[in-house]
Amino acid sequence: MREHLHQRQEQVQEPAGVRVLARHCLLLAAGLSALSYANPVSAQWCSEPSKPFCLGFGTPDDMCRISVEQYLRQEKDFRQCVVDEANAKVEESRNRANRIVEQWNCYARGSSFCL
Repeated sequence: MREHLHQRQEQVQEPAGVRVLARHCLLLAAGLSALSYANPVSAQWCSEPSKPFCLGFGTPDDMCRISVEQYLRQEKDFRQCVVDEANAKVEESRNRANRIVEQWNCYARGSSFCL
């Protein structure tokens, strides 16, 4: 006769906030993922700045002016980042084209082993 071993399973209750936090994290991850498909250039490395919060809900004080100035600096950095990424993609494309031309020239010379 075989004996069956039964493991007692205890139910551990997690705090109520943990599920809510996990749900919010999943929603945030899904949203960021969707943004990366919508704008692939900015999604890779460049981060587009957000509009200063004070422009819609604050007053035109010195802190708001500082936020706008910071936004303008971030916007300039963003534009430069996009240009740098575009230049890198152009360079990659140029290198691929050059490799194809080199391979063609190798075949045209009659070589049988061209990489």
